[in-house]
Amino acid sequence: MICVSIGNIELDEFEKLVDNFDLIEIRLDLFNAENLRLFEKYLLFAEKLIITARLNGKDNIEHLISAMVKAVENRVRYIDIDINEIGQFSEIIKITNKKYTNLILSYHDFDKTPNDEHIEDIISMMQAKSADIFKLCFKMNSTGDIIRTFRIYNNHKSKKIIAFNLGQDASLTRLLALQMGATFVYAALDENSKTENSQLIHTEMEELIRILNL
Repeated sequence: MICVSIGNIELDEFEKLVDNFDLIEIRLDLFNAENLRLFEKYLLFAEKLIITARLNGKDNIEHLISAMVKAVENRVRYIDIDINEIGQFSEIIKITNKKYTNLILSYHDFDKTPNDEHIEDIISMMQAKSADIFKLCFKMNSTGDIIRTFRIYNNHKSKKIIAFNLGQDASLTRLLALQMGATFVYAALDENSKTENSQLIHTEMEELIRILNL
């Protein structure tokens, strides 16, 4: 399955495209103030949504936390929280009803791919925090980085994993993640809405999946 990742988008544009996709990630931290004010209207489509908020050292995060609470209260399909920011979202995790909303815990390293031991420590930390899906994204600097990243799938076959590499030359690792058993993969709506260099546009990914018969 492909999840289309969306940054700031006007409500009327969102309503036009929502029927075209099975799963949509809303990057709440990229919303402008007006769209954030209207956020509950986006939640009319909660069963199709992943709600993600990256704090990245931001001040005045109360509005993002409040919006995440609304997402959980409206039984959004997934919430995505960075494992390094879990302290700020601890109250949200407490109120999450796993019958309706699954917790994605994410880890990103934009500089390198950690060694195997560090990767296992990250996964253990996510498991201790009751992750439903384990999302691990590492910068690719060598072929060995891809091997270490994809080894996660073999080492944790009982878990729901999304693991791929980041960086200008890592785009195909997002696609290959599907073959490795990723729960789903992320793609951009269009060229202008990419949130990371390795992200493919959803039409590109769909065509590659068709050609490769994945």
